[in-house]
Amino acid sequence: MSASLNINAETRTESGKGAVRRLRTQGYIPAIVYGGEDAEPQSIKIKHDEILHSLENEAFYSSILQMTLDGNQEKVVLKAVQRHPAKINIMHLDLLRVRGKSEINMTVPLHFENSETAKGVKMGGVVDTHFTEVEVRCMAKDLPESLAVDLEDMDIGDSLSLSEIKLPEGVILTAFIGVEEDEIQDRDQTVVQVIEPRVAEEPEEELEAAEGEAEGEGEAEVAEDTETPATDSDQ
Repeated sequence: MSASLNINAETRTESGKGAVRRLRTQGYIPAIVYGGEDAEPQSIKIKHDEILHSLENEAFYSSILQMTLDGNQEKVVLKAVQRHPAKINIMHLDLLRVRGKSEINMTVPLHFENSETAKGVKMGGVVDTHFTEVEVRCMAKDLPESLAVDLEDMDIGDSLSLSEIKLPEGVILTAFIGVEEDEIQDRDQTVVQVIEPRVAEEPEEELEAAEGEAEGEGEAEVAEDTETPATDSDQ
C-alpha cells in the first residue's frame, strides 16, 4: 500500500476549544474515528503536514486506508474533511472504521477517458460533464478508487446517463437503491454529453442599438454635406 494511503494517529484525551487550538499550534489536527461493531467514537490527533500531503492523492478520498493508532492497526475510510475557509490548513477529519462484512457508502470520482479524441470532439463538439463523482455502495474489499467513463464513441448529440456507467462486480449506485427496474429511467440523470460548440451571439437589443447609432451618424453626415453655403451678406 502506498505511504500516502497510511495514517499515523494518536489518541486525543483533551477536548474543548483551548485544547484544540494548542493542538493545532503543535502541528496536529483533531479528528474522530467512528463506526465498527460495538466500537465507540474515538477522538484522535494526526500530524497536519502528513495529512495535507496525503490529500494531494485523489485515491486517498476513495480508498481503504491503513490507520496506525497508538501502535494498533485498523482499516478506515475518509468520510469528511473540514478545511480552513481562507488558508490551505486542514481543520478536522472524520474517519469511518471498516470492519467485518458490513457494506459502506463512498463517493468515488469519475475518470472521463478519451475526452479529447471522442468522435464528436473531432467534429468540433464540446464535452459537457454534469457529474464528476458518484456515490456507490459495496463491501470494503470491492471499493473502486475511481470509475472509468469512455467517451471514445460519443458523437455530437450523444449522452451517457448514470445507469450506463460500467460498475465493477459487487458495486452499486446508491441513486438506484430501492428503485424498481421499471422506475430507473425516471430516476436516471445525464452524466456527460457531447454538444455543439457554443457560438457567442450579440444580444438582439444591443445589435439594434448599434444599428440605430450607425443610421443616426449617417443622417448627420448627409445633413452636413447639404448645408446651404454662406453668402456675402451672411458674412
